[in-house]
Amino acid sequence: MKPLQSRIKRADYGIDAPTVVRNFFLIGIAGCIVGTILAKFGSGRLPNWLVSFYGACLGIGGCFVLQGLIMIWGSKVGKQRLRDKMIDSVSWRGDEQVLDVGCGHGLMLIGAAKRLTTGHALGIDIWQQEDQASNSSRATQENALREGVADRVELRDSDARQLPFLDESFDVVLSSFAIHNIYDTVGEKKPLEKSIGS
Repeated sequence: MKPLQSRIKRADYGIDAPTVVRNFFLIGIAGCIVGTILAKFGSGRLPNWLVSFYGACLGIGGCFVLQGLIMIWGSKVGKQRLRDKMIDSVSWRGDEQVLDVGCGHGLMLIGAAKRLTTGHALGIDIWQQEDQASNSSRATQENALREGVADRVELRDSDARQLPFLDESFDVVLSSFAIHNIYDTVGEKKPLEKSIGS
């Protein structure tokens, strides 16, 4: 029988900009394939000027693949390290009321909730799929359960452009890799106040 720790699924904080990552890999692989074809089979069959592009195709293709790998590393490792530095910069008492704007899969939200004892962490998002793979409040709630902080976390559908909170409602406000995903800065959206977690 497996130990309990190995049976518990780890939290999954998703891949940022999954469409961009996919496109980088597609372009990179296509460039490498074209470069390889030009190098191996182009000589004598194609004009020399065209064959001479094999190095550029391989180089550009390799750069796109490398960028895709860097983005995956950033999503899976880099942003967790950055989160820890940001969370460590706060002098926590444990009773804070925390707001995470654009919480996504809950990386910052859950990191803050782990520092709370009697406090409460609220995460808001509009859960756009193009910003994070499998982005949903359900995925975030699942991560909170897996990290053991579901009792300190609440989730709401709410737009960062129209926050439905009074001034000074929170002791700590967090936001990471979210503001740049606001595409329409004026916006006509009304905030949704449906409570998802407890």
